[in-house]
Formats: sequence, C-alpha cells, structure tokens
Amino acid sequence: MANAGNNRVSATMSQQDLTDIKSALDLISSKLPFLIGLNESERKHLPKINRDNKLFVEDALMVGQQNPTLLPSFVDIVELQKDLDLYRQLSEIILPLSELFSSVRDTQMQAGSEAYSASLAIYRMTTMAAKAGVPGISAAYEKLSVRFENQGNSDTTDTETPPVPEE
Repeated sequence: MANAGNNRVSATMSQQDLTDIKSALDLISSKLPFLIGLNESERKHLPKINRDNKLFVEDALMVGQQNPTLLPSFVDIVELQKDLDLYRQLSEIILPLSELFSSVRDTQMQAGSEAYSASLAIYRMTTMAAKAGVPGISAAYEKLSVRFENQGNSDTTDTETPPVPEE
C-alpha cells in the first residue's frame, strides 16, 4: 500500500495559491494569443523543422533576403523571418513548460495513486468488518462496494453484491 510506507506526496494547496496559479496561466495564455491547435492528421503531415533543417531554413532565409528577385510572389520573406523568429522564441519556453507539465501530471498521478491505495485499504477493512458482523458497518460497505459491483462477474447480468451479514 503506497500510502502507508511510501507517501511521496504530502501537500496541500491553498485556494489563494490555486487562484494565483490559474491567474498566472491565464496571463501566459494571454501573452500567446496566436497559439493554435492541430489535429492528428495535421501533426502527421506537416513538414517539421528539426536541428538539421533549421540550418537549412536559416540559409534559405538568407538567400531569399539577398536575392529577392528569385522569389515567386507567394513566398513572403518577411513572413518567413517572422515564423523562424517565433519558432526560436517558442523553443525557449517549450522545455520549461514541458518539465512543469510533466511534474504537475506526475505529482497528480502519485497523489491520486496514494489516495486510491488508501481508499482500497479502507474498503478491504470495511469488507472484513461487514463479513465479521461489526455493527453499523453494512451501510458503509454497501456504499463502497458499488465501485466493484460488476467486476469479476463473467455474467454481466448478475449484478448482485456479495452477501453482507445484517447488523
């Protein structure tokens, strides 16, 4: 049981801290009004920049700037420069944002796991108490056992819970 011997997360967050964090996230979002969302197909099919072809893009930009008469009218060198500049700027914030997101997600997962593990222990103890006929526990057992009603049954039409001794 993770909660008993390996409680890696023992923290609370004040409502004010939560409000402040959400406000800070809103501020960050407001500074990035141009962000878009891509669907899976778009992500898959877009030509992507990486370390190797970033140098190519920089070189192509320089060639385009030095030889504007080579460019067809649909190639906007100013827009190319803006896109490359934005790519560079976003590169500076992606790693810290990714690390923060990963830490928040992992901490949430660990805290949830600890809460669920402790809850399973309570359920086990409640089940044993109900089976032993401890007075006043059957209502608690019935409330908790709803979570496991259809598990372990090969016939899904049988939704009976295990019999619990009456108080």
